[in-house]
Amino acid sequence: MTPFASEFLGTAVYVFLGVTVTANLRLARAP
Repeated sequence: MTPFASEFLGTAVYVFLGVTVTANLRLARAP
């Protein structure tokens, strides 16, 4: 795996986790 691909996957996972956590927080705050 090239360093570029590794960095890209790492960034994609980080963004995915961030979006998932944000969505969960919004759902938890919803009445």
